[in-house]
Amino acid sequence: MLKYYLLSLIIFTQNIYGVKISKSQDFSLQHKAKFKQTSFEVTIENKDQNIIEDTIHKLNNSVKKSNICTGGEYQIYPKYRWDEHKKIDMGYTSHINYNCQFEHKQNYEYLLDDVKKIKGIKLKQNRVSFVQTQEEKVQKTQELENIAFDFAKVYVQKLNKKFNACKIESINLSSNHSVYLRKQNAMALSNERSKPISKVSVPLNNAFKNSLKVDYIFLCNQ
Repeated sequence: MLKYYLLSLIIFTQNIYGVKISKSQDFSLQHKAKFKQTSFEVTIENKDQNIIEDTIHKLNNSVKKSNICTGGEYQIYPKYRWDEHKKIDMGYTSHINYNCQFEHKQNYEYLLDDVKKIKGIKLKQNRVSFVQTQEEKVQKTQELENIAFDFAKVYVQKLNKKFNACKIESINLSSNHSVYLRKQNAMALSNERSKPISKVSVPLNNAFKNSLKVDYIFLCNQ
């Protein structure tokens, strides 16, 4: 959906070369995002450091096969507790983080199923949100630029009805950004029956708005 903001600034200046018209215009496009993003954290504790390393190896292999998550870097730390000023060895612990991006939530649910099969881990799942990919940003920026150029051509024709021989002197494109429209914050579980055991919620709203501010300068003969 395209929106033209009607509040625009128009400045007329006159010199020996003709009339110079400066105009600022805002454009925006809304679109539905396809990709989701989330992250999950895994904690592993064991008295044997080798068992922790083996568990992390299995975990990273499962995540790598899914091809939707990055991360997996880890460090293993000794774990202690204090009892009457005495330091008692509790073994070792490690925390691993993964960042995931996917189009179909079922792919992520399958991954969670595989991760939960690994013994000796504690899994924390974070919320899922929609994300605008870099490819989508580039595509929407190109669409907005085309709209801005078309607007300039139409505006020149409009100016020619009041002045003589108008032309586009310059077009400055700036302030392109994307905003996630938070009109609906509720989360919804899929009602469809699916194969994965794990279930994740996704936001009801997946709309993004890309905006572009354009400064025009038109030159017309008197």
